[in-house]
Amino acid sequence: MSFLLKQASGARLIASGCVGSILLASAGLLDGFTATTHWAFQTVLAEFPNVLLAPGYPRYVIDANRITGGGISSGLDESMAISAILLGDNSARRAQLAMQYAPHPPFHDGDPSQAGPAILQEVSASMREGVGELRAAVRCVLDVR
Repeated sequence: MSFLLKQASGARLIASGCVGSILLASAGLLDGFTATTHWAFQTVLAEFPNVLLAPGYPRYVIDANRITGGGISSGLDESMAISAILLGDNSARRAQLAMQYAPHPPFHDGDPSQAGPAILQEVSASMREGVGELRAAVRCVLDVR
């Protein structure tokens, strides 16, 4: 946590992807900010009473100089937004074209609001243990705070 706090001191942007938002929240760096994380871990992020969980399943959230992202693939969207903030929209557009980032997923099960019930059930069940372990770790952090 001290490493994160040291790095955040004076930072223009404080960003994380996926469950990295849990680390930022643990360090107190999301207190008073709206944030997101991977959909399966949103209940864990909600354990932090001073962090506002973004509604739904956003791919990323920008709140002042805090930027948090959802699951792994949302990192591309988040990186485009960060690039636009730091270097301007045209720079982000050039990067998007250079990497041929024009997603057309073959399936539309990318978040719980779109996934079929059977797929959602299977994935949720497979992630349950990891969610429980992370929740236990977060409760230890909150007890110390």
